[in-house]
Amino acid sequence: MLPIVNASVQAEKLSIYNESVQRKFPLNGLRLTNTTGLHLMQGPITVFDGGTYAGDARIEDLQPKEERLISYALDLKIEVEALAARWHQRDHFD
Repeated sequence: MLPIVNASVQAEKLSIYNESVQRKFPLNGLRLTNTTGLHLMQGPITVFDGGTYAGDARIEDLQPKEERLISYALDLKIEVEALAARWHQRDHFD
């Protein structure tokens, strides 16, 4: 049995940056809310943006109204240059 859901869901598009995953580019991501009213079983999903293929992702089980953060492709429109942070700590003794 292969469950297939062809329904729109609520999603907010965003960029996800994690230097240990991909140093140069953030990932395209979605804050996905299951608005289908169905229990979505874990497995692969295909992401479309404005009717155009945008990438693939894998989700864990998702209950109705549950929210999940997923990544589905590299965001090649943004390039990151990680800089070392300089922290200054001052000790105050009264």
